[in-house]
Amino acid sequence: MEPYSDDKYNSNNIVSEAKNKRTYYAKASSDNISVNIKRLDEKYIKVFRVTSYSDIGEVRRAKLVDNDNIVLDPGTTTLIIRVYNNKPDSSIKYEDDNNILNEYEVKVELDK
Repeated sequence: MEPYSDDKYNSNNIVSEAKNKRTYYAKASSDNISVNIKRLDEKYIKVFRVTSYSDIGEVRRAKLVDNDNIVLDPGTTTLIIRVYNNKPDSSIKYEDDNNILNEYEVKVELDK
């Protein structure tokens, strides 16, 4: 999966280096994916699957998922990828927002 800077998926918009607090877009051909991030220590990365939004479109709830076994919904699934300064608890919750070095939102479109 390649991250794009917009939802048009134009090859000129492939992101080579992600910036903190940005939204990215990706397409997947399988409803089961994994997230591998190059150049970062994976033990400091956690992936959350968004489960609900507020009335103004902000993430209200997100559930911690296994980086190697992310199940996508038909349509678009939003993932929040967090990189932590120190190793987080294995049971960390989305609401626990301390110790975060970077955070990325990725909207993954299931393209079957």
